[in-house]
Amino acid sequence: MKTVIVDFDNTFTLEGRDVDDLIALLYLISHPAVYVPFVCTTFGNGTLREVNHCTETVFRQLNLRIPFYSGAEKEGDVNPAAQNTAAYLAEHPGQVHLLALGSLRNFSDLLRIDPHAPQKAASFVAMGGITETLHFHGREIPELNFSVDSSAASKVLQAFRVPCVLTGNHCLDHVHTETDLPEEMQSAALDLIRQPHLEWIAHAREFQDQPGVVLWDVLAAMYITEPRRFTDHIQKYALQPDQLSRGLFVADDAGFAVNTPTLAPDPDLYRNLFTQIANAL
Repeated sequence: MKTVIVDFDNTFTLEGRDVDDLIALLYLISHPAVYVPFVCTTFGNGTLREVNHCTETVFRQLNLRIPFYSGAEKEGDVNPAAQNTAAYLAEHPGQVHLLALGSLRNFSDLLRIDPHAPQKAASFVAMGGITETLHFHGREIPELNFSVDSSAASKVLQAFRVPCVLTGNHCLDHVHTETDLPEEMQSAALDLIRQPHLEWIAHAREFQDQPGVVLWDVLAAMYITEPRRFTDHIQKYALQPDQLSRGLFVADDAGFAVNTPTLAPDPDLYRNLFTQIANAL
């Protein structure tokens, strides 16, 4: 059993926002070999206030009895997410995987509370960053996780020993369409997310000329549950705030080691994901 603390910027229920944060969480809590003791919220897809409201709403709709703790928007603010993460790591050293799906502000505050937190975590996995300009079917896509708080991102990525980062560039082969979520596949969780999710796919197709969407955050969650499916790529990057303000990883032999794994294309990847969620939730 793997213990995972999920730190996300869930904006499910907000029009025009993606839903992959929520799907990543549903994937983890429906997984038979994963335990999520609590969830932390941060900004990125939306403001912290929006994320907290969306998370409270969807937890109530799905009757999810998992505590969630709000993060902070800037350095120096009270940060319950960081405080609770620090306490949990102290109680369970070496047993907790940290999953970052939004800004890295909460983890920057975690380092301030406990500078030894990286040594207490079993792993640190994040979704974010780009190794070059990100183009998806001819359209440039901005990086939205590390760039929203590049100072925090720089501190965190430098502090953890070989953090694992699912970069935008390495996720592009995993496009999801409505065929992965057929109408006959039903459950309380899928019934809730189905229509907003299909609208998100339709929006990408109509206004962004994309065949579907990438469930970015889900791929990061999968690295924790099934790391052997991935091919690791460890390289050194500068990880400086000015570069990360664009989310950019710049190779530098004198920099910091980061693992940017890749996953081979699998036509059943997302269908299997939704089947798991349907069977449990």
